[in-house]
Amino acid sequence: MKLRRYYMEAVLSPSVFVLLFVVIFTIADSRGQGWQSSKSALMSAIGTSIVYFIIVCVLALSIFLNRIKGLAGNLVWNLVTWFTLPFAYLIYVVYNDIKNRILYNFGLGKGLLYLILMTSPYFIGLVWSFIKYRQSVERA
Repeated sequence: MKLRRYYMEAVLSPSVFVLLFVVIFTIADSRGQGWQSSKSALMSAIGTSIVYFIIVCVLALSIFLNRIKGLAGNLVWNLVTWFTLPFAYLIYVVYNDIKNRILYNFGLGKGLLYLILMTSPYFIGLVWSFIKYRQSVERA
């Protein structure tokens, strides 16, 4: 398989799930909030998830470094190119959210659940696509 296919499995496919999760979560969560209409809450959530998606997609472009012949078969370099930038960003976002929630006494409520819904598909997609990539490299 080509790296483009693994990139799509790592980032683009999870983005569809993220968008679905965000829409469902926002619709369920925005009922009964008088200060913001359901439509504006939904548009804000979709906009946020699209920005998040773009950032993860750009950072995951490092997957294509595996086209370099010296890196293609090396497990360590595959791990570095596949996970370093996307995981660093995802972990940074989750860490800062939890740190700020504790610092400002927000509690670990719906906001953290929302963030987990936005990040976990990317973690799963990256790991899943890496496993499939390594299996195809070892077969070749």
